Amino acid sequence: MTFKLFILAIGMMLPHILIAESSHSIINTQSSSTENSLELDEIIQIAKTNDPWLLGNQLNQDSIKSLSVAAGTLPDPKVSLGLANIASDSFQFNQEAMTQVKLGISQMFPRGDSLAIKQQQLANLEQQFPYQRQDRKAKVTVSVSQLWLDAYKAQQSIALIESDRALF
Repeated sequence: MTFKLFILAIGMMLPHILIAESSHSIINTQSSSTENSLELDEIIQIAKTNDPWLLGNQLNQDSIKSLSVAAGTLPDPKVSLGLANIASDSFQFNQEAMTQVKLGISQMFPRGDSLAIKQQQLANLEQQFPYQRQDRKAKVTVSVSQLWLDAYKAQQSIALIESDRALF
């Protein structure tokens, strides 16, 4: 009895799922391959494609990039409109001579180069994300390769036991 082993990398821990099935083997040690076998490179590519951490890291980089653009701009100006000393019995503007309309516009300007400094900090933070993804892909490759070798070892042990069953 041979086993079909699927190694599926999901999430941070890259757990593997082993599905037993007779007649075909996932690990191909001979030159002829079966329809249901997957190569190590294919499994590594599937693991990298299905790793949600990589997508989350890309989205975090995009958000930091947007924040860095926003950090370099001045805050929105504020407009205020007010009425003072309006007649409370008729609400007419010309009834009392002291009625006032007040219009104001204000803009906050930060000190020194604080906007440029904050923008540069976020830009520097954004530059680390591609290196994090590259490191994660290397770790996924190592983990999946290790799981592949473990599955290969288990399959070869089973094949050895099956072939020498008469000795046991």
